[in-house]
Amino acid sequence: MNSRTFREIIQLNKDFYDRAGEEFSKTRQSAWPGWGRVIKPVEQILPRNRKTSILDIGCGNGRFYEYLAEKTPKDRISYRGVDSSQRLLLEAKNKYKNMDARFEEMDVITKFPEFAEYYDVIVIFGVAHHIPSSKYREKWFNVVTHNLQKNGILVFTIWDFQNDPRYKNSIQSVKTNIININSKDLENGDFFLGWQNIKNVYRYCHSYSEDEISEILSILQKNGMKSVEDFYSDGRSGRLNRYFICQF
Repeated sequence: MNSRTFREIIQLNKDFYDRAGEEFSKTRQSAWPGWGRVIKPVEQILPRNRKTSILDIGCGNGRFYEYLAEKTPKDRISYRGVDSSQRLLLEAKNKYKNMDARFEEMDVITKFPEFAEYYDVIVIFGVAHHIPSSKYREKWFNVVTHNLQKNGILVFTIWDFQNDPRYKNSIQSVKTNIININSKDLENGDFFLGWQNIKNVYRYCHSYSEDEISEILSILQKNGMKSVEDFYSDGRSGRLNRYFICQF
């Protein structure tokens, strides 16, 4: 994928959340069933002498923080959520303004930095499919582990939308010329999804192959991480998201 297409895709997704963010958030109010299996390894590493530090990359409207606050002792969690969408972050800040949580705007795809802090847990829900370019995805997952504590846990999901019947009608071909992106510049597994009944609003989503997933897991392993769990959950089928839990 060339740099121009990469930038166009990033802008397309930014425009999507600017235009459809409010309606999108209305469909993202409940906890995902898969989080129930995520919380168990988190509880197991709760330090006794300090709070557990959690970084939520792509936190959206903050609903995972709400889930954490319900399932774990509030005085044991130090939460930081970062997201690219001002609209979703504003909702999170207003909803949880009296809670021990920080919400910050950050381009979590192209400007994801190495933080000054280290975290016990890093979670990445609903983000991986928005990362363009196979080479950049490998780079991104390599960097994301740099701020984990010793024995830290990384949790991320891969959205299996291509195999869900509900989303097949939402997948758009760039040949329609609705999107100003040449299909020749895309890679296998690249798609554009519409949103409900809003016209001319599309988001870039990548469907990961088994080889691509294996490459990401290999990168994490080279960085010293081991796979703890790999399972499907969520959606009507119970297989909408594939979860990966890794630990140093």
